[in-house]
This record gives sequence, structure tokens and C-alpha cells, in this order.
Amino acid sequence: MRPVPSRAASSNRTAAPRPLSPTAYLDGVRGVAALIVYVFHWGYLWFPFLRRGWHSSSASGVSETDDLFLQLPVVRALHSGRASVTVFFVVSGYVLAVKTLARIHQGQSDRALDSLAGSLFRRPFRLYLPIVVATFINLVLVRCGAGVFQKDPTGSGGPPRGKTWREQLRHWSAHTVHLVNPFRNINGRANLYSPPYNGHLWTIPIEFKGSLLVFVLLLAFIKARRWLHMGVTLGFACWLAQLGDLDMALFCSGLFLAELSIIWPPAGKKNSQDEHTTTTLSRRPRRSLRVGKHLVTSSLLLIALHLLSYPENGGRKSPGFRRLSLSVPAFYKGGEELIQWFWISIGSVLLILALIYSPPLSSPVGGDNPFDAYTPHQPTTLMEPLGAVSGSIDTGKSEKRQRQQEPLLQRPFTTDFAQYLGRISYALYLAHGTVIHTIGTRFLNPAWKAWLAAEGRALGLRDTGFNDAADAVLYRSWSMYVYSAFLGTLMSTFVLFWAADVFCRAVDVPMVKLTRTLGNWAWRK
Repeated sequence: MRPVPSRAASSNRTAAPRPLSPTAYLDGVRGVAALIVYVFHWGYLWFPFLRRGWHSSSASGVSETDDLFLQLPVVRALHSGRASVTVFFVVSGYVLAVKTLARIHQGQSDRALDSLAGSLFRRPFRLYLPIVVATFINLVLVRCGAGVFQKDPTGSGGPPRGKTWREQLRHWSAHTVHLVNPFRNINGRANLYSPPYNGHLWTIPIEFKGSLLVFVLLLAFIKARRWLHMGVTLGFACWLAQLGDLDMALFCSGLFLAELSIIWPPAGKKNSQDEHTTTTLSRRPRRSLRVGKHLVTSSLLLIALHLLSYPENGGRKSPGFRRLSLSVPAFYKGGEELIQWFWISIGSVLLILALIYSPPLSSPVGGDNPFDAYTPHQPTTLMEPLGAVSGSIDTGKSEKRQRQQEPLLQRPFTTDFAQYLGRISYALYLAHGTVIHTIGTRFLNPAWKAWLAAEGRALGLRDTGFNDAADAVLYRSWSMYVYSAFLGTLMSTFVLFWAADVFCRAVDVPMVKLTRTLGNWAWRK
């Protein structure tokens, strides 16, 4: 007999979707950036020529490996891991500050202090507790056998295997303590520390240092005039960039953008007192204004993606970047890596700025007035939650209308997949190196050795005059190499998503809850 659904089940089908937070798109940005970091570390091991700029060869001729679609400006941003790291830092500066800033602008200084103190208390636990677990898992994998972690063709790989468990634990604990030491000197990118149990964690001490800088700037100016705070923050960002500490400048930039989005709301929403005095003429549809906003933000986005595409190698010779290579402060003229660091940092700030101020594609329903649009950066306590509709409204139409009123450039980052990436982003970042060196290298290393052997055979055939045979060997070997890359990517990506999802559920989420519990327990009532 077919079961009859209950009224509760029927009502759940028509319930309004759970509303996203005002900064949910930034979670999506963080998730997509984490995936790009994995694509960068994995893809460049297979195809290292992707590091070179498009048409960056000498004037005598363009190499076949410098004329690829994936090397084009804008396209390169989809696999530039270094650019994604700079985006991380801007987003962190924004997210860490926006809640406290919202309360400051509401005149709630006491609540702002509580929010700031809570964020500062929880931050080290939030960053380092999952790292302790993730690196300990790598320790266990190392003890499982000498062949579990394998070095990639660049010579990088897992940590050294000690003779005994005690020796391994001492080695792991020493590097873990050094990693979490908040008083360790971090001099920009000059003395980066990559722990052997996960070399990609060099960004975490920078993340913590940048968090402290944001908290200090918030605390020092919590009762100051807001224009003074914004001026000092912008000045710090420019000064740090001039000195060569772009990472800290990016955190300051995120803080600046957070306050800018509150003082100058993206949708231009006015205060309720101003709305009552607004004339009918000023509330008429202003489609040209909305079109102008789309043009400005879309142009900003394209410029940002172009700057984020600055290549690792050959940027000085690559079309679109030659003049940019000369237009950098004195500190960054020392090498291509510094020049790239400067321009991708500028691009990350412009990217977040474009997303913040992107207008919706269509006008709001209640009057077709762009000034009445939902303002995603205004504190949610001052307005109805997005998606809160009455029961008489069809939820499908409501959801579609909400989607139409969502800022256009933010839409790719509020999709279900992007939001899922945002939820597992930290786990994805922590796990991708382990998966690459335990699963991926089992496809990569044999394929790499086979390709080198094929190149040797082809060279021998050319020396004896058999050029056609040499070309056939290279073609056949390259086809097998690409096929191995395809299979390895499928397997590694599947394992990575599984591992990240499990780690997020079993470790990351419980650690967040534990951090909150510690804060509630330690706080005076």
C-alpha cells in the first residue's frame, strides 16, 4: 500500500528555501579559490609549461607550449593558485571585520567589543586545531609504510619517515609548535615556512598575523570617527604594499572594503527616515543607472581577472603584461615572482570590489526602483531575511524572484556547488596536498618517466635521421600521457572531495563547535 504523506511533509515541500547569509557569496568565492589552488598544484605538476605566459617566447618564434588557450589572460585566472591565495586574504580581512563594523555603525560599541573579543579568542583555535589533526593524519600515513607518500617529479613529497614512532612524534610536534608560534618572525614572503607534514600550510601563519592586524585596527579606532579609521586603514594598505608586505596590505584592503560597503551600501539603500521623504520623482525607475552600474562592475571584473592572470614565467614578454611589468614600485622590480605578486594582489582587491557593488540583473518587484533593492551588506538585523515570504506566496516564484534580485556577478558564487565548496573549503585546502602525494603521484610518476623515456627514444631516432618515426613516438607517448593525466585527475579529485567532506564533517565542524564552546565557557557572564 502506498504511504500517504503527512501534512508536515507536504508543507515542507512548499516551504521557502533557507536564506543565504548576506556574505554567502564570499563563502562561494573562498570555496572556488580553494578548488583553484588544488587545480594549480595538481595541473602544473602534469603540465609545468602552463606557468609560462601566453606568447612569451622570444621574438624569433612562438613555442607550441606558449600558444595554448589555458595560457590566455583571464582564462589563466581559473588555474592560478597564487592569485587565489591573494583572494583568500582579501576575503578574510572583509569577513573578520564586517560584523564588528556593522555594530559600530549601529552605535553598539559594547556589542562590537564583545564581537571583537570573541573573534580574537576563537581565531587561533579555528585555524590551528584542524591543522593539528590533519598533520597528525599525515604522520600516521607516513608510519603506514615508506611508499605511502611519494615525491612528485619536482622532488617534493611527504615528510621523512623516522626510525621509530617516538622519533616521528618528536619531529611532528617540533614542526607543529613552530608553525603555531604566534611570535615567530614573518617577514612578508622573505622567510616563508612550509612544514614538512603539509607544505601548503605556509599561508596559515600569514592568515593569523593578518587577522591580528585587522583586530588591532578595529580596536584602536572603535570609537574614532569612521572617516579617520578608513583613512588610516587605506594608508596602512598602501604603506605595507610599498614596503613589500602585500599580504598584510590585502588584509587591510579587505577591512577597508568591509567598512566601505557599510558606509556606501552596494544597492544604495537609504535609511528608513530618508525613504519617507523621498519624492515620487526620485523613486522612478532608473534603468540607465542600473545599466551603468553593470558596465562599471563588469569592467572592474574583467580588469581584475586580467591582473589575476599575470603569469609566473615570461610575464615581461607576454602580450597584455609587458607594460604592467614596468609599472611596479621599486621593491617589486627584483624579479618576475615579485611583479606577479604585486599585480595579482591588485586584481584580488578589484575582484572583491566588483562583486560587492554588482547590481541585480532585474529591478526589485516592489516598484522597480534600484534604491529599494535588497542590500546584501547591510546588517541583517535591520531588515527582513532574504527569502522570508508569507505562506500564500508560491515559493517557486519567490525563489525565482529572489534569484533575479541577486547581484549579477555574485550569482556564480551562490550556486549550490559554490556554497558546498565554501563549506568544505578549509578541509579541501588541508587535504589536497595529501591526496596529490598519496593518490595522484601513483598516476603522475609512471607517466612522467614514460614520457622522458619516449623523449630519449625520439632524440635517438632524430639523430639517425628517422624524423617521422620520432614524431610518431612522441605523438603516441603524449597521447598516453594525457590519458594518464585524465585518469589521475578523475581519481584524485574523487578522493579529494570524499576526504574533504569527511574531514569537514568529522573534524572541521566539531572543531568550530568546540571553539564556540570554549569561548562561552571562558567568557564572563
